[in-house]
Amino acid sequence: MKKHLFVIIIILLIESVVSAQSVNNSYRFDATIIHPIAKNLTGFSGVGLVTSSDKNQNEYYFSFPGITYAPKKWLQFWGGFKDFFTNNWETENTNELRPYGGIKILIPNTAKVHLYNFTQYEYRHIRKTTSETVQQYGRIRNRFGLEAPLNKNPWTPKTFYVIADAEPFYRFDKNIVDQVRLRMGPGYVINGHFRLEFIWRMQLTKSTIADPFSYTDNTFRINLKISTKEGLFEKLLHPDFEMD
Repeated sequence: MKKHLFVIIIILLIESVVSAQSVNNSYRFDATIIHPIAKNLTGFSGVGLVTSSDKNQNEYYFSFPGITYAPKKWLQFWGGFKDFFTNNWETENTNELRPYGGIKILIPNTAKVHLYNFTQYEYRHIRKTTSETVQQYGRIRNRFGLEAPLNKNPWTPKTFYVIADAEPFYRFDKNIVDQVRLRMGPGYVINGHFRLEFIWRMQLTKSTIADPFSYTDNTFRINLKISTKEGLFEKLLHPDFEMD
């Protein structure tokens, strides 16, 4: 009953946000694969596609290599590299190279709800492919999130869960928090190797410290997670890979 009610709420929210006239809508597919390297070391990589007629662009991205080191069950260190290519339909295309590193802290509990804080530093190097103009800056993103099971036997095959989080972004070149992302959606444990998620993400944005935040973007995302080893998702406490 809980999972059906949650899905109904999601559908109603989507109907309301898609109809918003001044908000850009994007549609996204991610596929991520994780694989064990050593006892506390896990590798991951992924690909993704975003299309938006509102923004007149398609974006393609690739993440490799990615590493997670988990010395404790409640502590994880993440690092890696991402590459983005944006095909702008009316302006120059861009290519972004983005190395990053971060720390994820989980809060243990008996309810098997994954409560966490994930703080990352990213360095963005964005190059226009025709004029060769380059923009560079660093930023910190700090996500507060939860992943909660909806069934009596949580995190087992053929069970559902929900995702919710909030993530502000601080830009060093502007010295401001220039965007905040809010996400929510259902997920499904197919089996020990596959999980599928549908996530709605809304984005609030501003350009200067004096500006108010404006509701600018919706992203509707299908996310496929693949593990080469059964039990690896549970070991990492359901890792979430936010590719962009």
